[in-house]
Amino acid sequence: MPWRPAPTATPAAPRPIGTDAFSAERLARSQSCSEQPMASLAAKGPGFETYSVACANGDALAIRCEFGNCRVLR
Repeated sequence: MPWRPAPTATPAAPRPIGTDAFSAERLARSQSCSEQPMASLAAKGPGFETYSVACANGDALAIRCEFGNCRVLR
């Protein structure tokens, strides 16, 4: 059997983030979603970004940021 190199693990794709990711994570933290929230960019348009943040309890927050002002979508 010929020698073959060991398969290398493919690195995880970086999570999509936008300019307001820090603000969205700060809002998620203030909502007691998670101690270390990680916002992933779900949608982006002119003047807005929408993020999804997984919470420690299994729920997820949808957060919309418009020109730096973020709010939780209900």
